[in-house]
Order: sequence, then structure tokens, then C-alpha cells
Amino acid sequence: MDIFEFYKTSGIDLEEHNGAKFYAVQPKDACALLDLLNQQHVIVHSIDVLYKNENGLYGYSTQSGKCISWDLDSANIPEEKRYEVVKQKIQDFDARSDHENLAFLFSDEQSYKAWKKNHAKF
Repeated sequence: MDIFEFYKTSGIDLEEHNGAKFYAVQPKDACALLDLLNQQHVIVHSIDVLYKNENGLYGYSTQSGKCISWDLDSANIPEEKRYEVVKQKIQDFDARSDHENLAFLFSDEQSYKAWKKNHAKF
């Protein structure tokens, strides 16, 4: 499966939630997307952790009111180590009791293109 199809079938369209022109993925799909990006040699630059509020909308603030973003570029994590670092971070979040309210927004060279391509068909 390519990244476009993955997002089309498993992505959360954030335009419906906060107007953003991106997809996010639930924790159960985050590692699968990471594997797909890694297989296709797509570099992840950052990941934002989104939280579903009481209205069912995803936003950038967690329940505690803070924003969580993993900026891999600013942290100077070498591209060849990013897969392992991100996979561990996602797995750590999956252990949380509120993981069903979380989503991950990937910033890479293909995710926005996937959103744009999939929306061009509507």
C-alpha cells in the first residue's frame, strides 16, 4: 500500500476537526504508517501529538493543556536513527490509559502531498 492509500483508508482528516490541511493517525495506525514511510525512505521531520477534546475534535493541546511536538530536526536526531526514536515514542504513548483520545500528525515529504492528492478528487 502506498502512503496516499494508507491515509485515504486510515487517516483522520483534520480539516473536519480544526481546519488543518493534513491527516493524522490513531495510535494503532501510527507504527504502521511509520513502517510505510521508512520502507519508502521518507524522512519524518516532526510529529505532533493531538488530543481529542470533549466535543470529539482533535487539537494540539493535550488534556493537561500543553502541546506535545517531537521536532526531530531541531533535536538533531540523525535521519538513520529517526525510525527507532519515533517508534519508541509512539509505543510509550500507546501504553497510556487515554491513548484512544490521541492522534499523531506526521510532518514529512509525503503526508501533505497525500492530503492534497486525496482532496483533489473530491
